[in-house]
Amino acid sequence: MPISLYLHIPFCLSKCPYCDFASVVYDEKTTTDYVTALCSELKNSYSCQADTIYFGGGTPTILELEELDKTMQAIHKNFTLLPNCETSVEANPKTLDKTKVGRLKEMGFNRISLGIQSLNDKELQTLGRIHESKDAIDSFNLLTKGGFENIGLDLIFGIPGQTLKSWKSSLQQAISLSPYHIATYSLTIEEKTGFYKLVKHGKIKLLSDEKVRRMYLWAINYLSLKGYRQYEISNFSLPGFESKHNLKYWNHQEYLGFGASAHSFYKNKRWGNTKNVKEYTRLIKQKGKAVEFEENLSKEQLMVETIFLGLRKIQGIDLKKFHKDFGVRLEDIKKDKIDYLISTGFLSKQNNFLSLTRKALPVADSIILDLV
Repeated sequence: MPISLYLHIPFCLSKCPYCDFASVVYDEKTTTDYVTALCSELKNSYSCQADTIYFGGGTPTILELEELDKTMQAIHKNFTLLPNCETSVEANPKTLDKTKVGRLKEMGFNRISLGIQSLNDKELQTLGRIHESKDAIDSFNLLTKGGFENIGLDLIFGIPGQTLKSWKSSLQQAISLSPYHIATYSLTIEEKTGFYKLVKHGKIKLLSDEKVRRMYLWAINYLSLKGYRQYEISNFSLPGFESKHNLKYWNHQEYLGFGASAHSFYKNKRWGNTKNVKEYTRLIKQKGKAVEFEENLSKEQLMVETIFLGLRKIQGIDLKKFHKDFGVRLEDIKKDKIDYLISTGFLSKQNNFLSLTRKALPVADSIILDLV
């Protein structure tokens, strides 16, 4: 089976107050050293076939064109890319221009995930974004003119001060651009972020759970009417344009991760790199790897991961495949919980798939945790 490759590019133009990803503000020397280490890690990795590549961050498009090209060459030297390999890159509207768009296409990127977050300038300011709504629209048009068709837009709802009306407006404007993919994420407040401190000291007020729920359910209905199929809790696409890379995660298939904080899952083993960018670079230079932890997953751990990842998909868990993979029936080992969640309208079992119902989607995390 071909695997997926994930490359973490942890650099941003600025650090957003809601972000808890492993990312730092761009610095030329740190970035140059990091890319050298990243290419070294790729060179020392397993050599195998790959059918999806994903550059995530951070902001991968903040890299110089030579650095992106160098990284892509390192991938090609060590991995065999299958025909029609989905090659994705996350982008910030402020890091794109005509030249960069053209070179991204030449390097083999064929899918763009554009982090616009909102098309309301006041909300963008609240989120600490450095771009305005006009920049987002201009970047999308620049990508389409540059030959990119498979473009996805990422938006956030539940932003302090946001209303259902402003959320509708953002989503409607986004759809008017005709993207192939839409991801809608509910704002979550994580410790060690700027927002966490602001909330803790009462300087910003979060929206009520009910308001956030209404925004989410409205988005599901609206996107469905516009022809977008919800295939995961937060993700929607036109038919045939689901993120193949992310589906690998939710289908519990193998992937290799490279860069600071990147995780890998290969041959029932999981490992992860250090989150510290400079420490990652130092360890790769000294030891050839920067692994912070690794574990061999037991059958029980693999079953639990299959359950909570599978339930993120709207299709749900393939019960026949679960039985084939683990030699037990999920309906038997979790019978009482499954029966209860079905009776209360949170789970549905149809055509040998176990899935969350529409009622369960706004509280999916708690339902999944209850089941596992």
